[in-house]
Amino acid sequence: MHQDWEPSKNISERLKATGIDSNQIPTLERKAIVGEFISYWLTREGSQHRQSEWDHKLVQQIIKHQRTPKPVAANDSSSSIPNTRAEARREITESVMDIGNIDW
Repeated sequence: MHQDWEPSKNISERLKATGIDSNQIPTLERKAIVGEFISYWLTREGSQHRQSEWDHKLVQQIIKHQRTPKPVAANDSSSSIPNTRAEARREITESVMDIGNIDW
């Protein structure tokens, strides 16, 4: 891995094969994902891979990124999706510990 690394030109096809349309990922988000990917792998000494292996690792990172729920704005009261893992855990705990609720 080196600072100027770029994914192969066929990365969009590889993403499409996994069900992800790269055109649906905003350009700034794409650049941020690739930048973080490069930064991460630059810190891993001895990480030597072929271009196709780096592409595969990037595709896996993008899949993971796409499956991660996006935070909801704090002032968006129309959504009941928790902003953080801690909030999600708290909501689950509250619902489990509500012994008066017999709606199950």
